[in-house]
Amino acid sequence: MDRLTEQARRANAAGRLEVLNREADARGRRADGPALQSALRLVEERILPALAGPYPNVLRAVQDPEIADLWIQGWAAQVLANRLTPAEIDTGLAGVASVLQAHGSPPLSFAHFLEACRQDAQKMGRDLEAHRPCPPALCRDLRQDRQWCAARDEALAKLRKLGWVR
Repeated sequence: MDRLTEQARRANAAGRLEVLNREADARGRRADGPALQSALRLVEERILPALAGPYPNVLRAVQDPEIADLWIQGWAAQVLANRLTPAEIDTGLAGVASVLQAHGSPPLSFAHFLEACRQDAQKMGRDLEAHRPCPPALCRDLRQDRQWCAARDEALAKLRKLGWVR
């Protein structure tokens, strides 16, 4: 029975990896090789231990080795697909509790974790207008205004001499 369970788990993981690879090929990035191995290590060594304590659904996944393996593979594939950097992962680990609280405390999912990872980018996007310096075209320079007025007056004087403007 254990052998059949192990074969089914491997077939399921291989099938999911095949689907992810097909999707990644369409986007130009495959979920295998050294990138997948580093993502698996990252999820197993950093993300899983940090999330297992405070979140019951992750803790239940850690207790069963088969589910833990599938959880790690799924999250590693998502980390690769979303191209999360170590800094974004640190931000996500620090801010996932506030994201879950904002959503009414649902069970932790990768979508919530991704939202927590990208919080800084979202805040920066909202605050970009407030922090952007005033573009030169909108800043008034009185010296340029005077020069423009003098040039306008000179042009009008020439046109008056020619009789084109009264």
